[in-house]
Amino acid sequence: MDIMELGAIGELVGGVAVVATLIYLAVQVKDNTRSLRATGTQQFADSLNGWNLMAAGSVEQSRVARMMFEEPEKLTADESYCADAMMTSVCRSIEAALLQRDLGALHPQTDVLLDEMIRKAFATRGYRDWWHTKADYFAFTPLFCDVVNRTIRERPGA
Repeated sequence: MDIMELGAIGELVGGVAVVATLIYLAVQVKDNTRSLRATGTQQFADSLNGWNLMAAGSVEQSRVARMMFEEPEKLTADESYCADAMMTSVCRSIEAALLQRDLGALHPQTDVLLDEMIRKAFATRGYRDWWHTKADYFAFTPLFCDVVNRTIRERPGA
């Protein structure tokens, strides 16, 4: 076997190695994307569960959370402060999920859940009142503000 034949065999082996490497990398990228989506979706669920646990932490916290939705004007100054913290926590969780969604880091089914949560939350008088009076103070991202404002515009007085 001369040098030319060895060179041809080397090129063939090199070409096969490149193709095998590309296939391996494609599989790894797909697996990594799936893992990132699972992690992002779990983080979103954990943040919402944290809010639920906070709201259910005591009868008093549950009462404040309920009043925040139904009768925000009846909250005392201290209760209003607590409600602000709860609202900010929920909004930050949704805001982070929207950013993750834009990056493709959430499971596609989470889109439906996220949109439904925003729609239902901002259909309540308490959320709307809070948003209109205090959202600017807490400096949310333009993406989140646009989604919430569009939701409120599409469902006025809901």
